[in-house]
Amino acid sequence: METMLNVKEAAEHLTSAGIAASDDEVMKWIEEGKIKAEIAHRRKTTYKINVKDLTEFIIQKHGAQLTTQVEQSDRENRNLTEQLDYLKTQIHIE
Repeated sequence: METMLNVKEAAEHLTSAGIAASDDEVMKWIEEGKIKAEIAHRRKTTYKINVKDLTEFIIQKHGAQLTTQVEQSDRENRNLTEQLDYLKTQIHIE
């Protein structure tokens, strides 16, 4: 049997995995289809989230963060390379 989490437990798992998340953010991600979830109670519209699906979401979030960091490092590297080339040109001129 697969382990199911409620929204509060999912938020706690996300936070412990380094992704700051409130119950409201988890609900938003469910409604946007970013986290798979099943409706647990129709009256209160609560959800049950499979641990496997939450783990996949965590991996995607970390992957997106790493991609952003790599892109930022690439931009910084290009900027530093341009500055270095400029300085080399200035030294050559002098």
